[in-house]
Amino acid sequence: MKNIGFSEELQREVVARAKTETRRLTNPQPDDYLKNAYGDFFLPDGRRVSLLANRRVIRPRYEFGEIIYIKEPYTPHPLGLDRVFYKYDHKDIKDLQELGYGDYLDNPGFWWSKEHMPARMARYFLRITDRYGERLQDISEESCKKEGIFSDALECNFGLPNIQRTALETVLGKSWREAYARLIDSTYGAGTWKNNPFVWVYCFEFLPELTTSERRLYKLTKR
Repeated sequence: MKNIGFSEELQREVVARAKTETRRLTNPQPDDYLKNAYGDFFLPDGRRVSLLANRRVIRPRYEFGEIIYIKEPYTPHPLGLDRVFYKYDHKDIKDLQELGYGDYLDNPGFWWSKEHMPARMARYFLRITDRYGERLQDISEESCKKEGIFSDALECNFGLPNIQRTALETVLGKSWREAYARLIDSTYGAGTWKNNPFVWVYCFEFLPELTTSERRLYKLTKR
């Protein structure tokens, strides 16, 4: 079963059903992408006749309908009890403090790396509802909102209610796209937005739990 990771702030937006899209850089970067139903990318210097060969086509990591799990920092119960604590969960942090582990929460190695988190430890899942390729700057204002960007500028400048929580600190007067540009540069490095690379766009729905049949399909046992 494949996984995906988010920053703590954006994971909260995912769980709140406020973030329903994510953009990930393609690797390697293509020259263009196919104008077909799948929107697959192809590698530089690939001729149309060679597109039949899988080695020329850049496939997405996730496919339509696929269920993936969210990886996050975690730790088993320090006393070996049947419980998992998650770093991004305020209640878990409070419970650990009450158990007397508050002084250890920032110690290296206390939290297990999310990069090696197995699916059986996951508490959240996503179902991919769409995927396609585009240039980064092709993102629309509406898609910026679906990326978990909620601009304070709308509320402060126009009196519109900011119903959802603000995922990131935004600058007064900035547009949704400018706020998203700040996010992508903070994620992939300064200049990413300006370079306008190709990205995979993944649309998803949040699944707080899997059905019995879905767990059986992905060979997951109850943690």
